[in-house]
Amino acid sequence: MPARSAELINVGYFLSREGKINPPVELGTTNWLQAYMMFYESLNDGRTPSQFQNSLKNVRDQFDGYFPDTLREGWKIKNNPILPAKLSARLKSTYENFEGVHADGVWRIIKPYSDFSFQFSKQELNDAFQPQKNEFFDEKTVLTEGKKKVRISTFIERNQKIRRLAIEQHGLNCAACGFNFQNFYGEFAKGFIEIHHVIPLHKELKNRRETNILTDLIPLCSNCHSVVHRKKDHVVSLEGLLKMINRKK
Repeated sequence: MPARSAELINVGYFLSREGKINPPVELGTTNWLQAYMMFYESLNDGRTPSQFQNSLKNVRDQFDGYFPDTLREGWKIKNNPILPAKLSARLKSTYENFEGVHADGVWRIIKPYSDFSFQFSKQELNDAFQPQKNEFFDEKTVLTEGKKKVRISTFIERNQKIRRLAIEQHGLNCAACGFNFQNFYGEFAKGFIEIHHVIPLHKELKNRRETNILTDLIPLCSNCHSVVHRKKDHVVSLEGLLKMINRKK
């Protein structure tokens, strides 16, 4: 697991100090999971979505004890339910650097790392990053997804059948490095692979789009999937990923 970057710690500080109950109003959401994931593209450092959520939440929780007006308790000293746990040197430095700085000033620093297009519901996030249960479905090559629905916030609708059809068409081996989860981890990982949209759904300008199972989707292992999304404004192509891998051979 990579060390937490200074930028991630700054974000955790802001979420703690300005998110009294719900996430800070600057993020435009009342869902903490969405708030964390707004910073995933810029600051994940190769972490999976769940690892990133846990890492950022842990940073926020460590700061919580230093802001008594929040309803969250934060981390406490062992066997003492009152005093907050001691901050590490890096977290303490962030706390001291931002102490007395207005919220607008902190927000200006961390705003460049946020991605407002990534406002999915909790269920949508689970659908995007977790393996799906097997279900019977009609075979098609092209299905529609990406329709926007309005609830508390706008998120992108993902078609559940598309993931399963993509696995049926492309298999469970990573299209870049060939990794197979079941072969490596055994029966526990049977059926697991991440499905990558060659053109991310949130980059689409239309309300809906057709997804071609054969050309628009590819299976990728978690490592390769993290690499193609490593940069916020650039998705690495399969060809580019293969060049990276071949350089190491």
